Order: sequence, then C-alpha cells, then structure tokens
Amino acid sequence: LQRVMRHMQLHAGDPDMGSTRLAREFSVSLRTLHQLFEMSGTTVHECLTDARLARASTLLRDPASQHLSTMDVGFASGFSEASTFYRRFKQKFGVTPGDYRAG
Repeated sequence: LQRVMRHMQLHAGDPDMGSTRLAREFSVSLRTLHQLFEMSGTTVHECLTDARLARASTLLRDPASQHLSTMDVGFASGFSEASTFYRRFKQKFGVTPGDYRAG
C-alpha cells in the first residue's frame, strides 16, 4: 500500500492515473487494490485526489510556478476539469486556489 501511495504522489499530475492503471502497474487485481485502501480507511480516489491537491498547493505557493494560472495549476496537478479542481480545492483548504496563492 505504501508503494502504491508513493507512486500516486509521484504521478498525481497524470490525468490518466486511476485505480485501473494502478492495479495494472502493480500487477494486482482491481479488487485487491481497492481492498488494500479499504483496510487503511480510505479509497483509491480519495488518496489520488489528496495527492493532486497537495501538488496543487505546492505549485500555487512556488514562486517558479507563479506564471501558471490557477486553472493551469489544476491541470498540472492531474485534474481534467477546472470546476472539479476548484470545488475540491475549496473543500479541502477552505479558500479558492486564487485566494490560497495570494496568501
């Protein structure tokens, strides 16, 4: 599970990353993958979303990424839709990505 979670963190920016791909890359069944996460009290989707949000928060605060719009940060973090990125970000951090960046 720790190897899978680390892999998710490293590749969170890939919008094609998901449970099917993870199961294939780690040579386990989809059911086994979901059971591993179930035992830890989370889901593959929740863990991947958290990894993507962590990546986004880092990019938003990184001076080297200030040239990216907040929408571009969402896409670079693996979100395929801006609305999903904005909604999930605000749920987790309590502010919009733009307000988070502003400080």
